Amino acid sequence: MNIKHFALCLAMMAPFAYAQTLYPASTGYMHCADKVVVAITENKLPHHHYEINIGKAKYQAMRVATESGAVKLEDKHHGIVWLQMSNKSMLFDEKNSKRLATDCRTEEQKVVQKAMDAPATAVATSKP
Repeated sequence: MNIKHFALCLAMMAPFAYAQTLYPASTGYMHCADKVVVAITENKLPHHHYEINIGKAKYQAMRVATESGAVKLEDKHHGIVWLQMSNKSMLFDEKNSKRLATDCRTEEQKVVQKAMDAPATAVATSKP
């Protein structure tokens, strides 16, 4: 491998290294609004690739770095984007400008959401 090829490989892998250092992508089954279920499975090879299942549809997505640190998995061929934040996840069909699944949560995300809701409840019920 020559130095130019090596440098190109490093440049191509940089976004993955950046993305992996922030938050891990949640895997498993997630229950979403409207009784939709999404399953995310990490592929062992190639690294940073995931399978997204919703209903009978299957998508092959790759992790993409984001400035915010949110987990973003993209299937550019089908225009599918999985966006995962600390308290919820959602699945978009960007080609057709459609949200396929919203308010998807793992058990960990449910705990985070509950913690986020708690201060708002306490403030709303407190008396001056």
